[in-house]
Amino acid sequence: MKWLTITLLVMGFSGMTAQIILLRELLTVFYGNELSIGVILSGWLLFEALGAYAFRKKNSQPSKPDSFVLMQFLFALILPLTIYTARIIKHLMSIPPGEGAGFGSLALASLALLLPVCFAHGALFTSGCNLYSSQRKMAGKTDQETDSATSVYVLEALGTLAGAACVTFFLIPFFNAFQIAFAVSAINLALCVALMVYGRVPNDQTPVMRRHFLSGLSAVFCIVSLALLAFNGANAIHHLSIDRQWAGHNIVLYHNSIYENIAVGRKENQYTFYTGGLPSITVPDPDILTVEANIHFPLLSHAAPETALLLSGGAGGAIRETLKHPVKRIDYVEIDPELLRIIRMFPTPLTVSELSDERVNIIFSDGRLYMKETPVEYDVIIIGMDMPSDLQSNRLFTAEFFGMAAERLSADGVLALTLPGSLSYLDPELKKLHVSILSTLQHVFRTVHVIPGDTTHYLAGPGDLLISQDILSERFHERSLETEYFDPFYIEYRLHERRIQWFFDSVRNVEAALNLDFTPAAVFYSLRYHNALFSPSLNTFLDGFETPAGIALRLGTVFAVLFIVFGSAEKLLFRRKDTIKNVAPGMAVNFTAITTGFAGMIFDIAFIFMFQALYGYVFYWIGILVSIFMAGTVSGSRLAALLLARTGRKPIPLLIKLDMALIVFAFLPAVLFLAPGLRLFDLPAALIKTVFLVLCFCSGMLTGAQFPAAVDLYRRWSDTRNTMPSSAGLIYAGDLVGGCAGGIIAGVVLLPLAGLPGTLMTLIVLKILSLMMLTGVALTRKHQPFGEVS
Repeated sequence: MKWLTITLLVMGFSGMTAQIILLRELLTVFYGNELSIGVILSGWLLFEALGAYAFRKKNSQPSKPDSFVLMQFLFALILPLTIYTARIIKHLMSIPPGEGAGFGSLALASLALLLPVCFAHGALFTSGCNLYSSQRKMAGKTDQETDSATSVYVLEALGTLAGAACVTFFLIPFFNAFQIAFAVSAINLALCVALMVYGRVPNDQTPVMRRHFLSGLSAVFCIVSLALLAFNGANAIHHLSIDRQWAGHNIVLYHNSIYENIAVGRKENQYTFYTGGLPSITVPDPDILTVEANIHFPLLSHAAPETALLLSGGAGGAIRETLKHPVKRIDYVEIDPELLRIIRMFPTPLTVSELSDERVNIIFSDGRLYMKETPVEYDVIIIGMDMPSDLQSNRLFTAEFFGMAAERLSADGVLALTLPGSLSYLDPELKKLHVSILSTLQHVFRTVHVIPGDTTHYLAGPGDLLISQDILSERFHERSLETEYFDPFYIEYRLHERRIQWFFDSVRNVEAALNLDFTPAAVFYSLRYHNALFSPSLNTFLDGFETPAGIALRLGTVFAVLFIVFGSAEKLLFRRKDTIKNVAPGMAVNFTAITTGFAGMIFDIAFIFMFQALYGYVFYWIGILVSIFMAGTVSGSRLAALLLARTGRKPIPLLIKLDMALIVFAFLPAVLFLAPGLRLFDLPAALIKTVFLVLCFCSGMLTGAQFPAAVDLYRRWSDTRNTMPSSAGLIYAGDLVGGCAGGIIAGVVLLPLAGLPGTLMTLIVLKILSLMMLTGVALTRKHQPFGEVS
């Protein structure tokens, strides 16, 4: 039993490790936004569910370890191959490095890559349940089968918890993806050998030749994995894959920080720094016109700027241009220390002069968090991100953030930001993005100016911000600015009245929502703009989500399809003739599992989303929040198993009470953080963070507690011949499918458009439906011969 217990812990650890690594690799390859993350996570959960479902066993024969070991062997073998293929997938699809890819390419590549590794890992859960139950019986343990399923669930969750913390904080900063992958593979292969040699139980029916073959093959590949680690082979494969991934680019450094992937390309004496697969900084000769316009428009808009704040994007020209003005202090905020460390590794006259100037104060922090905590007053604040393309960057484009900036600006201060634009045509998606940000700025600031162009500049201030061609040109000459392209002629060209009037005429009748912390509409509009460039057909589907009725219709369709699919599977698998009498109970429990998985994902995303909005992207805290959620899941599962044992195996009252508790709990975040009378934000930060930890733990506990109760109830209601591994596999699959739906729907649609209240209300409606189904079937089965509600 001890070898199987260790293996189940490693199963959870390996799954989380593979998920984090592959997610980072695919996001780097396809320049991830919220939709990319949703598609990848949904594909992962979907194929895990498929693997768990496919390995259900309807018979009650003792399990042989060979099927479990085979899946573990395949997982260990496939993981490094999947990482290598992920890096070269764009090359295989004939998409050049640096070129964007549409949603169709992303979905096709992600699903094809994830299917083998996720299917194998999902199958491990059901096989593990079967093997764990069989070994406990053979060892003389007489506890309920449901307890075995709960034990496997808890062991995997504990491994997942350890994997999330270990990979994020200890492995990624120091080892490349292949070193981590081969180490995980070696551990899994070693455990394959241990299970086949030392994990046997009496009456093990595995043929001797098969046992020797599996253990021998696992030992060989384990030795190969260890040899690749010991003799630098993993590192060689890492560099080979980078060369294929960046074909035609001379990549001289490739590094994963805890925040992002950083690559450095060199061409002669020119360096390009890529973050997340996209070019971020080019030195020593940057896109000088863009840099000059981004800096000089806001600096010239202030009569005498002395203090400036650059939120990201300072190195590589922006600091140099800012120093040309009469500033006495520049605060440059960058979240990732590794980025500047790597920039210093490849020094150029430009970056050395920027980062060593005594007027420049470099601050490693999240921009939103710094803005909340700093007491400094600034004359100019420049946001160095080009658009709110995801929930993380969007936090610097919301009304709440603009309010913070207004408090930190001097009376005649300037806030500057940019968005993609055009001087000839704005497509409908881009118009909505501009109107959303413009309306949000006007909601906070007294004066807002727009300078249209391929890069559109927004300048806002709390006072009467006077900007004209004459004023900016006069200040340009007074400060004796030395520039390459930005001069009075360029100022006149960009500030021409006809161009500004054309912009406002283009967006005059466009309606768009304000961009708020808890209703980040600009993320949705940015996503639509990205799709218009690469996947126009997807916008046809997203159009229907812009109204509450459209959201309700499409969400209802998704869950109706899931309900029908699982119901059809019930009928086909067990060939039942009396559909209403026999299939409805199983469908009720399945639907409860699906909505619980959906709830768990919603809570996870919502709490991280709220924490980021309030405190910025504090990476370690997000890791803590996820870990606390997983700890709650483990505790809830164990507590539910104990309650079932003490109440004589009566799962239906427990499951109904848990559904009711989830419904009540879903109201708490909105009440605590959005209720007008409650000023929770005025409490000390330590107390508010404690509230987040408690909420995360409780949400994990409520969702985790449903698994053992649902497995027990499903076995009683669906079919008397249905074994525990079969029940656990189906409930586990339903839970993953619900999480899959929650991952893509919450981040892409519900949070950006319906906001936090609408997202939680959607969850409440779904859990009320599942509660009604459970209660209705329970009342009906009281009148059935074998349907005693217990």
